[in-house]
Amino acid sequence: MRINDSDAVEDSYQFFSPLVPAKPYPPMDGIKEVLLELGEKDPKARSANPEEFADASFVRELDDDGFIDSLYKVKK
Repeated sequence: MRINDSDAVEDSYQFFSPLVPAKPYPPMDGIKEVLLELGEKDPKARSANPEEFADASFVRELDDDGFIDSLYKVKK
């Protein structure tokens, strides 16, 4: 981003970091809600499986391997 203002970078990090989950799995409940909303126009959407619309396999693999947890370990 070519930002030289370290205070601005830190402020941005402090603001956005709580909004980003440590394990960024796709929000299946949110996808389900969208499908229900779409179901008002297309009844097939109501019975659709949210997992058909999001692939969590990449995050799951990183999580299962312990990689994500290793990012948050405190170094001694």
